[in-house]
Amino acid sequence: WLGRIEVLSLRFTLASKGEARLPRFLGSTIRGGLARATRNVACALRKEACDRCLLRFRCAYSLLFETPRPVGLEQLRGQSKLPHPIVIDPPEEVSTFEPGEELSFGVSLFGRAAEHLPHLILAAQEAASRGLGRDRHPFELRRVEQLSFDSKVQRVLYESGDVVDEVDELPSEPLSILFEQNDVPRVPATLQFRTPARLVVKGALTKSPTLPDVVRSLSLRALAMLRVDGGHEVDLDIASLNELAEQARVACSSLELERLDRYSTRQRRPV
Repeated sequence: WLGRIEVLSLRFTLASKGEARLPRFLGSTIRGGLARATRNVACALRKEACDRCLLRFRCAYSLLFETPRPVGLEQLRGQSKLPHPIVIDPPEEVSTFEPGEELSFGVSLFGRAAEHLPHLILAAQEAASRGLGRDRHPFELRRVEQLSFDSKVQRVLYESGDVVDEVDELPSEPLSILFEQNDVPRVPATLQFRTPARLVVKGALTKSPTLPDVVRSLSLRALAMLRVDGGHEVDLDIASLNELAEQARVACSSLELERLDRYSTRQRRPV
């Protein structure tokens, strides 16, 4: 069932217009800049809250960053927020840039979120021009490329201010391709968190997540993506998956709690 999820894999490349010093973890910086710019590009009713807006199921900003809950979805009834169909893969702890130096990051769009790629490209242009980080260091959008699952460039969509290939209705790839290309390990298996993760268990942030906690979170995310973003009717037995996770033995774990301070341009304060 997981293989039914379709993904559009992209790489955005910015170029610094001057010397820039950005936070150590760029995921929040990039996401914040894209979210604000996408709202500027796509939102028709700027003063309306997304959860009360009549356009929330068709708006690029709402779908990508304030994902609305459709009627039904009993298995997700306890989830206050749905997972967003956009995943940003930032560079690893690169914070200082010289003039002309490039900053590249990955973007994955799941299901119907791929329809809003044109909005996202316009948003990346605006976010780069507006500036990144607390001091608004200016960048420019240099390239947007579509990638395969093995990170090979399939086509260049945008380069140096020009759209060089069609960005509407690009073919996404089902996750089943990823499973076909790689043997799924039985035991042992290693789970690596490449970006910071916050897991909420029974309404509270957990400082030491267990394997069942992780499996349940991933299961709910996959279910939401299948139902909301992909339109697939799936009856996922999350309880059985949790039971299997309980039976698994964790040989070692190096998870640790780390505080990442960031500056919110929307709230205009550190958070």
